[in-house]
Formats: sequence, C-alpha cells, structure tokens
Amino acid sequence: MLIELRLVDNLPEKHGVYYFKNIRKEIIYVGKANNIKQRVISHFYNRKKKEQEMCMEIAQVSYTETGSELLALLLESSEIKHRYPKYNHAQKHNREAIGLFTYEDQKGIIHLAFNKLKLTPNPIMSFFSLTACRTFLEKLCQEFELCPKYCHLQTNVTRCFHHQIKECRGICCDKETVESYNKRVQEAIISVSIGSKNLVLKESGRTANEIGFALILNGSYKGFGYLDTGQDALLENPEDYQFFVQPQKDNSDIQKILRAYIHKNK
Repeated sequence: MLIELRLVDNLPEKHGVYYFKNIRKEIIYVGKANNIKQRVISHFYNRKKKEQEMCMEIAQVSYTETGSELLALLLESSEIKHRYPKYNHAQKHNREAIGLFTYEDQKGIIHLAFNKLKLTPNPIMSFFSLTACRTFLEKLCQEFELCPKYCHLQTNVTRCFHHQIKECRGICCDKETVESYNKRVQEAIISVSIGSKNLVLKESGRTANEIGFALILNGSYKGFGYLDTGQDALLENPEDYQFFVQPQKDNSDIQKILRAYIHKNK
C-alpha cells in the first residue's frame, strides 16, 4: 500500500524519530532524522529491494520531535529495542551477554579481560556476543599498541605473537616498563568509557524556550528530558535533573552513542 501524499506533506523539517506503520497500525520501522520530512521521502526513492518492500507496506507515518540529533539517536535506539520493528535489523538485541573489565596482577600490570556479564561487576562496556567483544578489543589493542596476552586475546603464551611484528612494545617479554604500558591501558579505558561521571548533556529543545538534555549519573545513562530555560537556570547539580527525566534503559548501543557525542564535543 502506498502512503498518501498528504501524510508526507504534513511532516516537520526538524530533528526527531519517525515511525512507519502498516495497515494494521503495527510499527514496521523506526528511524531518526535531522529533517524528518526529507528523510521519510528519501525512503521512497531508494531502489533497494528491501526498502521498496517496506514502502509498499506503509499505511501511516507518525513522528516524535526531539530538538536535537543526540536525543533523536537515543530515542531511536530505545524504541527499536522496545518495539522490535520488522524492518529494523540493527540494534534489535535485547540481552547483553559479555562484560569487559579490568584488573591488576601481582606485577602491577593492568589487564583488560572479559567474561559473562553476570560474573562481571561494574563492566567498562558490555556486548551482545563474545565475537563482538573480541573484535572490539582487538581494535583497541591495535590502536593503543596493547599486548594481546594481557588483553586475554592470546592465552597460554609466554610472549605475544604481536611483539614479533612490532605491534606490541614488549611488556610480555620485559622490553617495556609496567608504568609505560599501564599508561596506555588507562588511555584506552578512558577512550571507551564514560567513567563514573555525572553529566548533563544539554541540547536544543523542541521550542526556542526549551532545552533538551541527556542525563548520566555515575557513568550510567538515566534517560533524557526537557525543561523550560527558566527551570534549567535553577538547577545546580546533575542529580537535580533526574526529577525531569524520561527514564530509559542503559546498554552498549546507548553507551556507544554517548561516547561518540562526548568525544566529538570535548
């Protein structure tokens, strides 16, 4: 079924999340956009088979304005996991399985390791599969020249294989000091974690007299919300914002969105 033109014409050209529904009013796709109207129209010009199949099912379009791209990304991720739309293939995972954590051994060397999430208190990050965790850790290892042995990617070895190809500086064979190696491990941890910070990420609101915000307390995402600019001026601490937040679940996809935002807006 092709959507009526008037439904597209009435869409706003603003940041937000849009929903495609079929004739039974079931949500079949959730997307985020910096320009809702433009993004929705673009689906109908996409020549990919799956896109065309989806467009033939669309009977209705609804939307939620968010005021900013960050809040649109956060809402989109939450809605996909909550509603499990037919045509959304990314971010559908519901249960995370693996946790990435750190510990220090008797030599003082900081390890990056992973285990089942239920056995990992306060993980740095969490993943939906062991493969996803290992792939991420391999990239981190390469970027910061960490030792695969001490990242638990190579086990039962005296020296890691990467030292031979000069991708490890030699912590595994006493060619590098513990202090020097640990410094890079800590840099790697900082690069991938929000830490235990309390943060209010302020964004544009849906109107000129409103601010939007995402709230992080003790490194955990609590959700997002909106305040009049006058109300916002009265709040002094991040904890005060929790009374105005729309509670949302934290997960690795949300953490990825927040890390990218914080890194971009240092």
